[in-house]
Amino acid sequence: MHKNFKNDKQRNRRFNSDITVNDYANAKPGRFSGLRHKKGATSQHLDIKVSNMVEVGEDVSWFDRDLDEFDVTLDCGEEVQVGEEQESNTGRKRTPRKCMRLQEHEDQPGVDYPLDLWFLLSRYIHPESVSVFAVLCRGTNIAVISAQFWKHLYLRYYIDETNIPDELRMTSIECIHGLRARTIKMLHFVYPPLVMRTKTSMPFENEPHCLVGQRCLLTWHRKMRNGWKFYLRFRKGDEVDLSSNEQKALKSPGFMKWHQDLFYNPDEGASVLEVTCQNYSPLPMVMGLILNRVYLNVSSGSMRYHRLKLVMDSSYRATTAKNQGSMQELVLDPVLEVKVFPWWHPAFADSQSMLMETEA
Repeated sequence: MHKNFKNDKQRNRRFNSDITVNDYANAKPGRFSGLRHKKGATSQHLDIKVSNMVEVGEDVSWFDRDLDEFDVTLDCGEEVQVGEEQESNTGRKRTPRKCMRLQEHEDQPGVDYPLDLWFLLSRYIHPESVSVFAVLCRGTNIAVISAQFWKHLYLRYYIDETNIPDELRMTSIECIHGLRARTIKMLHFVYPPLVMRTKTSMPFENEPHCLVGQRCLLTWHRKMRNGWKFYLRFRKGDEVDLSSNEQKALKSPGFMKWHQDLFYNPDEGASVLEVTCQNYSPLPMVMGLILNRVYLNVSSGSMRYHRLKLVMDSSYRATTAKNQGSMQELVLDPVLEVKVFPWWHPAFADSQSMLMETEA
């Protein structure tokens, strides 16, 4: 009885004492020693699995061996941070295994396919996947920026329909100047997936809030059977490059470069805001101003209609109660319908034709 009490007392003393290296060295394999790690001791150790130990001389103790003699892998998937501790022990800085694997992967040579393969694959790319195909590699980008790609894309989907404008018909494919823009516009007339994107099902599906920060270049209006249509043309960017719209002289040095410009598009970044109103309202002079705020709410005269208010200024800035009085306001009330047409939309070309008829 006295002996058992003495053994329990020694065991309790061992539980309350710190863990030593001797406890690990003399522990029998596959048997619980009855010792529990303290929180402070367990938090400082990682779950490391030691495998494939390198055979060394038996004269060297297990505790005196270097860390390089073991193949250490981490169960948690994290790399070992080798710091000042290993530098002081081994005298050199070790490279993490993850960095070594990445370096070996980068050193492996890739496969450089010829350009003929990318040009051959470009013949089977759908129009909505052109942007993804162009950023795959340098070869795909070279294929997309070629005139051959846009000519073949035009011929694949061209359909002789009456609603296609004359400047987008088959005769325009011979001219490289602006071929990309004409192909994109033509696809929005005949290619079904792109045609479905241009169709609006609700009167206020395209709200004009996307035009905030753009400059108003032109305004015009037209009398309809049951109301009036007001048009405002906007364009992204504060500066408008008017020199790109000028035709180069035949003897100028830059004529050939301008004539072979595949990406020429004077309507790049332009949009038309179409507002259908029940009554006519005079529009203030807002050409050259930048749209700062858009207010689209219920009309004050009738709950069936809407009221559109555009706040414009010479520069884009935050609208406050102090500077709102100096800004130009365009108010249309009552509003029946609001639409926004980007430069590639079929209605964008129709609005431009309406402008030509109005000026005539």
